[in-house]
Amino acid sequence: MRTIVGLMLVLLVHGSVLGMPLEIDPDLPQGGDCPLIGSWDGSRPACVVTDYTIADGEIVRVLGGTLDIVGTLTNHGRLETRGTLLIQGFLNNINDVVTFSDGHTVNRGQYFSHFMYSFGPLTNEPGASIEFEFFVENSATMLNFGHIDIGGTYNNIPWNTFENHGSVTIHPGGRIDSEALLLNTGTLDNQGLLENDDVVIDQCGGSISGNPLVGNPAVPAATLTLSTTTAEWCVVEGAAHYDLVQGSLDLLRSSGGDFAAATDICVVNDTTDTSAPLGAPQAPGSGQWFLLRSNGIGTPTFDSMAASQAAPRDPGIIASGLACP
Repeated sequence: MRTIVGLMLVLLVHGSVLGMPLEIDPDLPQGGDCPLIGSWDGSRPACVVTDYTIADGEIVRVLGGTLDIVGTLTNHGRLETRGTLLIQGFLNNINDVVTFSDGHTVNRGQYFSHFMYSFGPLTNEPGASIEFEFFVENSATMLNFGHIDIGGTYNNIPWNTFENHGSVTIHPGGRIDSEALLLNTGTLDNQGLLENDDVVIDQCGGSISGNPLVGNPAVPAATLTLSTTTAEWCVVEGAAHYDLVQGSLDLLRSSGGDFAAATDICVVNDTTDTSAPLGAPQAPGSGQWFLLRSNGIGTPTFDSMAASQAAPRDPGIIASGLACP
């Protein structure tokens, strides 16, 4: 009996007890088990972790609120989140990190991971870094504004998006298996394998270097910038000409995204220029949207293919009768 009691005391001090995870839950006093791994800030609500090691076989489960890593969290066990995982320090992930569909991860620090299964979005913010060594499966949107090193396999599964607006390096022996949209406006240095089974859109201003893509070639696309008087875009290699349409942002919002109701005018049609003058500024409180397409490469479209786009745009723009011919 003394031996059993002594064993239980050791397990309780360490954290989880044989299948009983440490739960971070803002609906419980002190955020549930938060004081066992950090300090509870109920005003946010957040469990702030300075330094903690999730032991082999131990589970930390974030059921709501934020797990805010400001120091070093080393994961030898399992880290699950249905809330927000905010990395401002260093997440040294040796085992499993699982983000469920009702959770999301924001990296502002350093994220070194062996294994990750992401069913919720992951955002790598400017100045932050992520390094994947073994395996990552992405079942939701990955937004990169910082830097990512891939030394293992990154699996971008169907119906999801990897948007690179920063920099990505695929090291020798590393690979991206892209079975969904990969949108690149930054730099992607492929020294390993980039296999494209869906669509890779490389916007001008971005670059893909190193080994060539395997599978489908990249689709070039223009980047549109606006001032109060002018619309400008960059040259798309292979494009014969460009079309620019304009419409009411207020009508688009009030109609639930109906481009047939919200399209106003074809600003320019079949132009070979890379700029166009805009009309008089709108009245205060109103807004306009602008969409550009290049012609001569594949099927011309006003669709961005990005995760932020809720539905196809072309059918509504055509139905308006105001689209570019």
